[in-house]
Amino acid sequence: MHMEYLYILILLVLILLGLYFFKQNTAIYGTPQEKKENIENEYINEIKAALKKADTQDEKVKIKLHYIKKFNNELSRNIFFTAQEAKELLSRLSKL
Repeated sequence: MHMEYLYILILLVLILLGLYFFKQNTAIYGTPQEKKENIENEYINEIKAALKKADTQDEKVKIKLHYIKKFNNELSRNIFFTAQEAKELLSRLSKL
């Protein structure tokens, strides 16, 4: 009889620990929407910084192509973006 209470107590402690770590994880990394916004802002800042260094239009085009390819590769493996969202983001980046 006492062993049943011990098992229940252990199970409750494990559940509470799991909930605690789940909450901590969300607090540290933010929501998926916040993460998406952070990724978008990082991409925009990165491509703008690279474009400032370019002197000619040809250099700007090469830089854009390089970064669009790089971002496309990263977004294809990113769990926060659907294929359509990735396509829309790449379209916005190509217009910078």
